[in-house]
Amino acid sequence: MDNSKPILHVEDDEIDCLTIKRVLKTLEITNKLVQKADGEEALKYLTNENNEKPGLILLDLNMPCMDGREFLQAIRKDPNLSNIPVIIVTTSSRDQDIIGSNVVGYIVKPVGFSDFIAAIKSEFEKLNFCCSVR
Repeated sequence: MDNSKPILHVEDDEIDCLTIKRVLKTLEITNKLVQKADGEEALKYLTNENNEKPGLILLDLNMPCMDGREFLQAIRKDPNLSNIPVIIVTTSSRDQDIIGSNVVGYIVKPVGFSDFIAAIKSEFEKLNFCCSVR
């Protein structure tokens, strides 16, 4: 996996966006972070040829306009986007959201910051995404 590519974070909650920024900083992950508020914005970003394709997508499921499930279906149908690894980061732990989601990881947002750091670190290590993860 190319660790120099940006990370696309698709999330509508500003607090969760700030939390992801803090987690990545704490883990010393230096990839550029691109944040989009919903699936429509993220899809526009991904299909714009002027934008570098991300090495990883962190995806919330419950968002306005185009939710995470619809977004995931759209990118899996596009041969130019289908190979980008996706980690779902959401409050949903429903089995139907996990099963068949065609993602490399699934994190249920923990309440505590240290738990969230541990969850992100674990998923990134599985992907061998960043060597600087402490």
